Amino acid sequence: MLIIFTALVLWAAPVTAQDQIGIKGGLNFTNYGGEVSDNKMKMGLHLGAFVNFNIIDQLYIQPELLYSLQGAHFENSASSLDYNEHLHYINVPVLARYFLTENISVHAGPYIGIKIAGQAKGTYFGSEIDRDIDEHRSLKSFDWGVAAGIAYQLMNRVNIGARVQFGIYNISDMPSFGGGGGDGIEPEYNYDSKLSNRVIQVYVGIPLKN
Repeated sequence: MLIIFTALVLWAAPVTAQDQIGIKGGLNFTNYGGEVSDNKMKMGLHLGAFVNFNIIDQLYIQPELLYSLQGAHFENSASSLDYNEHLHYINVPVLARYFLTENISVHAGPYIGIKIAGQAKGTYFGSEIDRDIDEHRSLKSFDWGVAAGIAYQLMNRVNIGARVQFGIYNISDMPSFGGGGGDGIEPEYNYDSKLSNRVIQVYVGIPLKN
């Protein structure tokens, strides 16, 4: 419901002279945090829309609706591991944005995410795999956490920026004692009982209406 509400706000909200509606996109550098091994950062992307509502002076509220490709790369030559876990999310950050100068702003706030799909693809203990993530690792569909970043506003209010997204919620759907959710090749490898999303984003935001 929050995602639907945010979408309606993004596209139907009235915009004053100081407000802004736009699109944004860029690169993700993603990984897992928690009880997990052999994981490394992998590259993805994000794309979506945003609205800036001016609250007072230099303070804005910025809700966003984003598609985000997340997950992690796994690599261990001794175990013949070299594969990616791709997680497709719809994320809704709601950020407070404050302009330190005319062009430089900082932002922070919570986000929620819904996993809509996922794949595991590559070499997994010597075998080639290309399967749905739910057949490989037990993960919850919901995610939430906090995000913070900095942006620079160019001419015509185009923004370039960077952001860290820190997942607080445990997205693993495995009990702490293990069991279930394995794939029969090396099932205990997927028994990580604590997993959270870690995302670094660099992006460009382009105003469509301001």
